[in-house]
Amino acid sequence: MVSERLHVPDNARVEVSGVGHDELLRIYEELDLPGQKVELYDGRIVVSPTASRQHIRIVMRLYRALDDLCGERGWESLPDIGLYSAPHEERPAPDLIVVPLDAPEYDPCHIVSHGVLMATEVVSRSSVTDDKDAKPRTYAQAGIPVYLVIDPLDDPWTVTLYSQPRGARYETITQVTAGDPLDLPEPFGSTLDTGVLLD
Repeated sequence: MVSERLHVPDNARVEVSGVGHDELLRIYEELDLPGQKVELYDGRIVVSPTASRQHIRIVMRLYRALDDLCGERGWESLPDIGLYSAPHEERPAPDLIVVPLDAPEYDPCHIVSHGVLMATEVVSRSSVTDDKDAKPRTYAQAGIPVYLVIDPLDDPWTVTLYSQPRGARYETITQVTAGDPLDLPEPFGSTLDTGVLLD
């Protein structure tokens, strides 16, 4: 099995690239790495370590901040579930997504990306480039209307909103300092108090 040959050190990020798409898919489907986040996007398989306490805390604060809105709209927010994005068969796994309750599943572990209303990533030292470069392309191509990036590494923290996907990019990018209000476009049409994300 591939996972038995793939060495993933504790707290390290490992990538598999340089092989054809069919081979990447085969490797991805064979990987069995409990406790690791395994994603397929941007022509690579990316294996990430377990998230830090701060990372999880930020995700859960956003989850709670969106709870009332999701309840009103018949949506749900889901942490760490994979997306299935055709036609490239990519499988990123955002830190948190917002979807309608009837969003289509590709399988029990993946939501079909065209049913996703928002994807969110919390930046870590190993994910800066992907969260700000590769993931916007991936999520825009998937047609996800809103992509949110929370960066606790910036001083002060920043929250960046990508919206209006067109092809492989988002037409609109808005950044605020954490603590400032952030207007979320449709389908949200609401304002996020980013202060709730702060430590």
